Amino acid sequence: MSFKELFNKDYAFGKLNEKRLINYLNKEHKKYFLVKNEFAYMDFKEYGNFNFLGELKSRTINIDKHDTAIIGKEKIGEAIKSHYLQDEKTYRFYYLYTDGLYKYDFNMEDIHNGKIYLDWWYRYSRGKEEKKKVFYIKRDLLELVDKDFNSISHDYV
Repeated sequence: MSFKELFNKDYAFGKLNEKRLINYLNKEHKKYFLVKNEFAYMDFKEYGNFNFLGELKSRTINIDKHDTAIIGKEKIGEAIKSHYLQDEKTYRFYYLYTDGLYKYDFNMEDIHNGKIYLDWWYRYSRGKEEKKKVFYIKRDLLELVDKDFNSISHDYV
């Protein structure tokens, strides 16, 4: 497969799981909605609460494969800016692994104590090198939400 085909496959996987996550989170009360703007820096919001922003990262691996999870520097950058503006927004990052759904609510202290740090990320799995700056979040910050809702199941479609 070409780089473009692999990229599009990964993109479609992420979009499908965003819909699944919203359906999962809304199973009892319709509380969350996907942001329709493809250039939005976060995937979803909460109805009536402009202080909540959510992001999902879908993975085809088990959480134990790496000691950290990654998130784009612009997403944590917005959370840092929000912290200094004291606007009290919640930035929640969900990670959907093959062994469950995990979440992390941004906390500025995690940067100060080194549990979140900025560094280069490299990827070669699409047939060419991809390189960008990302934030690494130590795995012990991720809280298990549901081990049965995962990136390989086909529920909540």
